[in-house]
Amino acid sequence: MCLGCCFGEVVMSWLRIAMLWLVFGIASCGGEGSSVCGGDCSLDVGGDSASGEVNQAGDLGAVPELRGDLEGDVEPLEPPYDYLIVAADGFVPVSGQLAEYRRGMGHSVLVVGVGELVGEVTGDDEAFEIIRDWVRGWYAKRDVGRPFYLVLVGDAVENGFSPALHVPVAYWSGLWQDCYSDNFYADVDDDHVPDMAVGRIPVATVAEFESFMSRLVSYEQETSVGPWNHRFHIYAGEGGFGEEEDKAIELVAQKGLETVPYEFDMLFAYDSPGSKYYYSPFGEVVEKMLSNGAILVSYLGHGGGELDIPDLGSLECTNRLPMCAFFACSSGDYAYKNDSDAEIAFRLPNGPVAMLVSTAVTHPYGNAINALELEAAVFVDRPDTFGEAVRRLKWRSVYATSTLRDLLDSLAVAFISKKEMSDSNIDHQYSYNLLGDPAIRMLLPLQGVELKGPDAVRGAAWQFEGSVESPRNGKADVRIVCGRASVLHKLTPVDEPDELANQGVVQENWQKAMDHVVAEVTVEVVDGRFSGELAVPLSTSAGNYHAYAYVYDKNGRSDAAGSIPLKVRSPAN
Repeated sequence: MCLGCCFGEVVMSWLRIAMLWLVFGIASCGGEGSSVCGGDCSLDVGGDSASGEVNQAGDLGAVPELRGDLEGDVEPLEPPYDYLIVAADGFVPVSGQLAEYRRGMGHSVLVVGVGELVGEVTGDDEAFEIIRDWVRGWYAKRDVGRPFYLVLVGDAVENGFSPALHVPVAYWSGLWQDCYSDNFYADVDDDHVPDMAVGRIPVATVAEFESFMSRLVSYEQETSVGPWNHRFHIYAGEGGFGEEEDKAIELVAQKGLETVPYEFDMLFAYDSPGSKYYYSPFGEVVEKMLSNGAILVSYLGHGGGELDIPDLGSLECTNRLPMCAFFACSSGDYAYKNDSDAEIAFRLPNGPVAMLVSTAVTHPYGNAINALELEAAVFVDRPDTFGEAVRRLKWRSVYATSTLRDLLDSLAVAFISKKEMSDSNIDHQYSYNLLGDPAIRMLLPLQGVELKGPDAVRGAAWQFEGSVESPRNGKADVRIVCGRASVLHKLTPVDEPDELANQGVVQENWQKAMDHVVAEVTVEVVDGRFSGELAVPLSTSAGNYHAYAYVYDKNGRSDAAGSIPLKVRSPAN
């Protein structure tokens, strides 16, 4: 068990937090904060330079016709730049392919090799500082109306640096836990929070870069509409702290999910036999979550092993390559001499296309905040790119204020000191890093869907009508769903859920727990309008539900979604 997960007393506190969470039903929100938790920044990049060469074999070929961009179809822009690529010298030629691709999407791009910047400098600290200052210089000249991106192409090492192979990584001495981090490149004003979106493509060969580039282009240009475009998946490893503590983890996860708008479907699995979200064999459902397509797949659990993926090396994602966030100790320590689990998955031909991972031991308190704020950053803030979502996640983690965050802090302080809370939260700004292109598009369904209807009645038809700005013609999947923490179907009691003989019942129970659909229908969309009715079963309990519409065109290239709260009443006597 990893060190950062061994805080039983912290996890125990979540039981009390979860109970209040259920009572008050408070949702997380943004909001400007007042100050950043303190702490000195100690910077060091260790080791002597190491020689190496990159295999230059391979050709990316022509960049395909682009599907779309952030600013419309525009010509490549000149300075001020909004997209910098710092590449290890061996990857400068192929990085030009990424530059060309991003220019075609409206970015103003500048590519530079590490050797060109550092010259004859061999000291790692000095080389890092030269690159960081160069980045800051261009950031100061940026167009403040556009997001700013930094891409690092090349691997990193703890104690040896070669301009041909590596882009230096900085060392954070830590307030609670030390780590290696790229956050120093992005934090311009030294408040620990990134001011730009930064990502590293941790490749060791040109072939690995080609594989990444192929996945990136395929994801952004070929992802078709479908259920994978409006769903997210979360799986949690077994806490192992005991039944009461593990139930607390489950309750916290449930309520955190309520912050996500209901036009996004959710799958949740928890590797705890006492949970209604338990699935056996657990690795089977995890593999399906990663391979069947989703906007985002998040993992919360212990580090080490293979992130509960049974055969990490053969993972193959279909339909839509997911963004991944692995909130666990050392899930992506790319500076270590051996490849991390995340690097293995990232380099797969059909693996995840972007990953948020940790380079060191992490803290349960910080992980809880990060997981909560990532959902808000992606699905509430809705930035165009995953790199911007990660930047906003980190901003939220330090600056965001809400009644919920105040409540979490007031209860957590009974079990850990305020200093440990503050220190671990700051440390997480450095320990969590993005693998991939920070400008990768989120490709969320468009907004602009308006759904209307009266209260629904049990045993009667619910009449609805809707409109959509785009796409104007196609189909709309309309559903009434229960709350994510609710269960529509009665589950079969299982005395020994981890026994092989009970595996079938356990799987059926999980399917029931994940089925939140009360009623559904597909209707035609003509000139931006649609209407229809849904039969609400008499067996449906009266209470608060949600209705959503997922609209998609017939060519499979455009979609939009929206949801509304819906009250279901009992029929009048």
